[in-house]
Amino acid sequence: MTNSYENQLYNWFFCGKIGKGDRMNGEYTLEEMSYVIKKSWCRESCYPKYQDVWRKENPSYGQDVVTSLLLYDYFKGNIKKCYVGETPHYFNIINKEIIDLTKEQFLGREIPYEKAVYKKRSDLLKNKNVYSRYILLRERVEGCLEQ
Repeated sequence: MTNSYENQLYNWFFCGKIGKGDRMNGEYTLEEMSYVIKKSWCRESCYPKYQDVWRKENPSYGQDVVTSLLLYDYFKGNIKKCYVGETPHYFNIINKEIIDLTKEQFLGREIPYEKAVYKKRSDLLKNKNVYSRYILLRERVEGCLEQ
């Protein structure tokens, strides 16, 4: 391992941050972005109906739509929506793979990915609440990346 790579891993695992200086090209891997997004979740970025029951022990709870929007910003692909029971759930398809950073919120329940429909980013952001939570989470993620 190179010294630069070791420093990057140290920042990632022990400091909880990945700075722009850690990447020559300013790009981040899916694994790195997943880590930063998960560290950036908070009660305020959670779906409003769930904010009163949001806990650090299950931080992905109610974060799916804003998380899928952020992943789309960095990696493109597609955003899809399915239902787990009666609960809507959003996730990404990136390079033909299902990327679901918030599946833990369902505590092991089966997620019917095969029944999902494509959603447009622009349509999701028309919802004022989604937009404001997305901006909040994006700012938290960018703040972590800029450190």
